[in-house]
Amino acid sequence: MTNPPTAATAARRRAARSSHLPMDRPDPDAEYFVMKILCCPLLFLILTPAFAEESKKAQDSPSSSSETVVGIDPKLLCQQWLRSNEEERPSDEMQVFRPKTFQKFPPSRFRMQYVFVKDGSLKWLDLVSNDAHQLKDGKWKFSAEKPGIIQIIKGDVIESHRVTELTRDVLKLRLITP
Repeated sequence: MTNPPTAATAARRRAARSSHLPMDRPDPDAEYFVMKILCCPLLFLILTPAFAEESKKAQDSPSSSSETVVGIDPKLLCQQWLRSNEEERPSDEMQVFRPKTFQKFPPSRFRMQYVFVKDGSLKWLDLVSNDAHQLKDGKWKFSAEKPGIIQIIKGDVIESHRVTELTRDVLKLRLITP
């Protein structure tokens, strides 16, 4: 004895008769929909680490287009730069600077500032213990051994930065840790 057909089975039979599909063959649109629902998140989970790894390799590779082109133009560098914290991503180690005249920056407790001068002198904003801000004198120079590296000398401390982008409107630096 067979069980009576359910409402879903009856609806499927009517649809199969009207669309001329055999009963034992599922609806191709339903298959596509199910595959789309199952595969998209699965592909995302599989491919995300691969893309992240490729992105990391591209950032670390000296041949990457985001890395410094040999021969940074000092004319572009020599101006007053303010750090644009709002444009930085927490996951990225990139520091973004904009010219002082680029825009009106929102209020900030401390906004790093560099003033590069053609003769190799530098002024940089220092935050002292009493929360005061003062410009201090320093020096800057390009690394002789490594193209695209700028060294910022603040008293006894020498910071090395990779210049990853330098245009009239943006300076992007990545601190190189020893």
